[in-house]
Amino acid sequence: MRRLGRSLRDISLRLGVSKSTLSYWLRDIVLAPRQQERLRHRWRQGLLRAQRLAAQWHRAQKQQRLADAQCAAREVLVRVDGSHPAILELALALLYLGEGTKRNAETALGNSDPDVLRFFLGALERVYHLDRSTFRYELTLRADHRPEYIKRYWAKELRVPMQCFRYVGVDQRTSGSPSYAGYHGVCQIRCGHVAIQRRLLAISALFIARYGK
Repeated sequence: MRRLGRSLRDISLRLGVSKSTLSYWLRDIVLAPRQQERLRHRWRQGLLRAQRLAAQWHRAQKQQRLADAQCAAREVLVRVDGSHPAILELALALLYLGEGTKRNAETALGNSDPDVLRFFLGALERVYHLDRSTFRYELTLRADHRPEYIKRYWAKELRVPMQCFRYVGVDQRTSGSPSYAGYHGVCQIRCGHVAIQRRLLAISALFIARYGK
């Protein structure tokens, strides 16, 4: 079998003899160049198959972990009354602590994720009874963005008139570097009301101090 160009692995599986033993027994048999190239080709093909199978396994494991996380998240949210104003305001305060403007005397938050900004707007409306159409909306775009198209995108996502977008800035440093698919720049929402900013930061600070020990 070895003289016919079979690999040590094939012979080992066929005869039930370990590869190390076969390597010793067959050490004097030299394969022809064509046989060696055929074995190398089979080895490379086997490696590629193993890599594909490993990638599929890792993807399946990742999907399962994501599904487990989603299940755990739903179990947590079942125990949370998201309609309670205090719960909603606490969630808004913690979001603002991480993402909101703190240097300027105003309540403002910028993000590239429409879901985050929709929550920010909805919470401001429900907790403080503000009107989102009275806020200022500013966009920071990349050089390859089309401003009017991006304004329409954000106006639709946030359910506000396009007239609310009064400022569009372009980062010229991105010239020549294409944006990745699905990226629509950063939208900054400014609603003024410095008292709300102070209230949200106070809530988040007290909550962390109380439960972060």
